[in-house]
Amino acid sequence: MVHRGPAIKEVDEMECIILAGGLGTRLRSAVPDLPKCMAPVAGKPFLSHIIDFLQQQGVKSFIFSLGYMHEVIEHFLQMSYPALNYTRFVLKKSRWVPEVRFVWLVSKLQSQENVLVLEWRYFIQH
Repeated sequence: MVHRGPAIKEVDEMECIILAGGLGTRLRSAVPDLPKCMAPVAGKPFLSHIIDFLQQQGVKSFIFSLGYMHEVIEHFLQMSYPALNYTRFVLKKSRWVPEVRFVWLVSKLQSQENVLVLEWRYFIQH
């Protein structure tokens, strides 16, 4: 006998919160002049791989939680994704742990349904 859970509803709009505000201390020796999510992977910033993949999966808008070297990420978004629907929050000198930033950001969402939260370093695509 096969157990069937509740039906999965179609998602028209999906928002994604990307936590990308860390200091990047472990990667600093490899990319001293970049925030960690901008580290080059296969010829482009890692953040670009994330955005492209999520757009292919139906994510329509993004919220970026930025901090350390936020100017680099903001410039990248403006130049590489001029039509991207996004909001950004810059948390300067923040010692907020990712979970606390997440709770605060959720309170800023347009809708609190269909939300994906991603801390960039845990993103793995098979």
